[in-house]
Amino acid sequence: MHEMGHLAMYGLVLLLLSVCLLGYRLSRGPLDIPYLASRLATAASGQGITVEMQQAELTWAGYRQGGGVPLFLHLGGISIRNAVGAELVEIPSARLVFKPAALLGGEAPVFISGQEARFVGSAVPVSLVAAMNLNSGFRFSSAYIAVLLGAGRVGAGANSVPISKGGFSLYLTPSYATVTNGWAALAPEGHSAPHIGFSATAMRDGQWTGKIHLTADAVQAADLHAYWPPSAAPHTREWVTKNITAGTARDAVFDITLAAPRSLAQLSLQDATGRFDAQDLTLTWLPRAQPLIGLSGAMVFENRDLAVITASAAKLGALTVTGGQMAITGLDHRDQTGDLKVSLAGTVQGAFAVLDAPPLYLLRRASPEVSAATGGVKATITASIPFKDRVQLADVDLRVAATLADVALATPIQGLALTHGAGTLQATADTLKLGTRAQFGGEPADVQLDMSFAHGGMLRGLTIASRAGAEILHRFGVDVSSDFAAAVTGAVPYTLRLTGSLIGAQAAALDADLTPLALAVPKLNWRKKAGEAARLKLTATLDHDAFTALNTAEVTGPGLDIEGDEADGALVLSRLEIGHTSAHGTIRPPDAAGHPWQVVLAGSELDVRPNAGDRPHPAATPPAAKGPAKTPGAGVPWQVRLNFRKLDLAAGPAPAFSDLNFAADGQGGTVLQASGTAAGVALTVAPSGSAARALTLKAQDAGFLLRAMGAYEGVQGGTLDLEAHYGDAPGSPATGTLTLKDFRLRQAPAFTKVMQGLTLYGVGAATSGPGLGFTQAVVPFTLTGPELQLHDARAYSPSLGFTASGRIGVDDGSVDMDATIVPAYAVNTLPGKIPLLGHLFTAEHGGGLFAMRAKLTGQLADPEVTANPLSALTPGFLRGLFGIGNAQPPAALAAPPK
Repeated sequence: MHEMGHLAMYGLVLLLLSVCLLGYRLSRGPLDIPYLASRLATAASGQGITVEMQQAELTWAGYRQGGGVPLFLHLGGISIRNAVGAELVEIPSARLVFKPAALLGGEAPVFISGQEARFVGSAVPVSLVAAMNLNSGFRFSSAYIAVLLGAGRVGAGANSVPISKGGFSLYLTPSYATVTNGWAALAPEGHSAPHIGFSATAMRDGQWTGKIHLTADAVQAADLHAYWPPSAAPHTREWVTKNITAGTARDAVFDITLAAPRSLAQLSLQDATGRFDAQDLTLTWLPRAQPLIGLSGAMVFENRDLAVITASAAKLGALTVTGGQMAITGLDHRDQTGDLKVSLAGTVQGAFAVLDAPPLYLLRRASPEVSAATGGVKATITASIPFKDRVQLADVDLRVAATLADVALATPIQGLALTHGAGTLQATADTLKLGTRAQFGGEPADVQLDMSFAHGGMLRGLTIASRAGAEILHRFGVDVSSDFAAAVTGAVPYTLRLTGSLIGAQAAALDADLTPLALAVPKLNWRKKAGEAARLKLTATLDHDAFTALNTAEVTGPGLDIEGDEADGALVLSRLEIGHTSAHGTIRPPDAAGHPWQVVLAGSELDVRPNAGDRPHPAATPPAAKGPAKTPGAGVPWQVRLNFRKLDLAAGPAPAFSDLNFAADGQGGTVLQASGTAAGVALTVAPSGSAARALTLKAQDAGFLLRAMGAYEGVQGGTLDLEAHYGDAPGSPATGTLTLKDFRLRQAPAFTKVMQGLTLYGVGAATSGPGLGFTQAVVPFTLTGPELQLHDARAYSPSLGFTASGRIGVDDGSVDMDATIVPAYAVNTLPGKIPLLGHLFTAEHGGGLFAMRAKLTGQLADPEVTANPLSALTPGFLRGLFGIGNAQPPAALAAPPK
């Protein structure tokens, strides 16, 4: 036992001596202890982390300063790797300061400081100060670390972020880690230099899970790509940087959830949430479409797959965004989808500009009238937009709902427009629907529009329901009387509907209720009172807004029944009954530009008699022509062919014409050429020069023709030959000569019979039959508007002669005429035929040695006759020289006719 005590004492002495020698050695300089480096690396490793140390040098000043002086351990070549061997951190050198008791698991911490450390893949200098606690087994227990970052780039390659400086505090245990007071001043890029704040926590429970909290003060959208690493939420980054191209993101806050295995072999993103405020952003809501500009609001990332952009103000073209939201899904996938809902306000023109811009082009086939519409609009646009390469409009579920106010829209009818319109508009990528209430032609109108843009574009329906009142009737010129129809008064309820291709043929259907109107067609002896039921239905074909065919026509009313259908490009009228007129036929539109409309009608009766009781109204005299003569027929060319068994021109008891055959070519309101026959009467109209026409009318029974025309009932028998020339210039008079042969006047003034009986030669003829018989009458005339001027008209028989000059009112039947009556015409005119001396015996062409002058005034049917029988006793040359025996003073005779 005594020897064992001695051995223990010797051992203790040796140990103390060894410690003293070690202390003395450490006091002389650092002692390289490879074993210690390995032991420390083993102690720091664990939980998927491997620490390697290449060098460990120990120094101590306690030999001279006392045992309370700490040890100083200089480490070198430190490398921290994960479980798969990937290097995470490299620390070239570090200094550990600790008391010897710390190595035995005491409470005193190990103080560590390091310079020029770096995170692998980063070019940022790192300096750190740490206080590490070891447990009794010389194993890592906990650590407090303060880290400062220098200027450089955090991260590797393209995923690095530029930094000016930064820092954070880190607390570590084997199963828990937290980062506090993190901050980083990012290096300037473009017009941005954001300041970042961050913190983080992580814990191990089977695997590592953690959350990072990030804040940023402001960054310009154009610079965002420089601060957002491509590998961090890459699909979200791609969408944001591609579609938000201008403006500022402020006050960003993000929370990122990560996970890693115990070995820390890999790091995976579990979720990401956050938000930032938007100021003056430019956002592309649909590829190639006009972007939203000046957008203010917020962008909130609900999770790693969903972001919601809320707009409080923005502009879309000329429209103002009053509110809106876009929810973007699929941020964690290659392709995203944006569900947009935005409210807009502005003008119709601004809305049309958006709808007609690429890639929508919704109004590319709209008419100029639609494109020029004005008014106000409030709209809501919703769309489901796939964000993928080469997105097409067909891929977008686009919907537009708008309310319209004070809309004005021109129409193809000059001078007529939709005004003060209010209604709704709905549109998709394939359709457009419009419903509005407006004023059209001074009357309320309901307008419904339904268009499809698929397959080249279809007009599924344009319906206008309104009334044609005074303004529309005036625009079509039917509110004033014409030679064909009386003025139309009242208002016509109607419905007009168009369907068909937007770029081709369209079908038009018109349904009008004519009941409220008072209608009359005097030329066809037809009249309808207001309140009598009548209806008009038409269908037609349009091509590029031009009328091409009338397909069906149906007009019904009192004494009115018209029905027709299209066949072989023409409107076939199976029934045409107007008053007493009864016909059938065809109406064929032009088959090429410049070709005529063709009308062919045939039937039992054509009644063009005036309505009973209609009083003639004075027609306006055409204004005198100014400038050179115009070519006739400025208008639509036409051809008419008529074939009727009966033609009525005048009211009873006038006889009717039989077997009418008539053909005419014209343009506008001008007959260029015509020919026709009926009941022994032949008519021709032929060109005569560049503008004028020549008219020829021949009748085998002059009395029948004049009675059938309602012109004069006092002529019986005879033949008629009329040659006339007209149309030299607009408003120019018609001139011609009417020749009658072998006819009788049955209604001659009584004084003419008295003059005929003054000689024995005329007594027999005066009493041989009804009226007065004439061998020939030649009537030169000029027709100017409503006035017919006779120039030295003359009629004669062996027993009586008659000359006349003056005017006859065509419309009112008035007469103002000077006449000369020559009794015993065959004997009385012989002296006037003596050569050289004949003019001494007669004062007028067709007059005689003895004749009586007379004045006819009043109405032609029953004129007032003023005559002086003494003029019959005055030789012809004295009558012409002094005007002896005139019914009125010579000055009055010389005055122009009234």
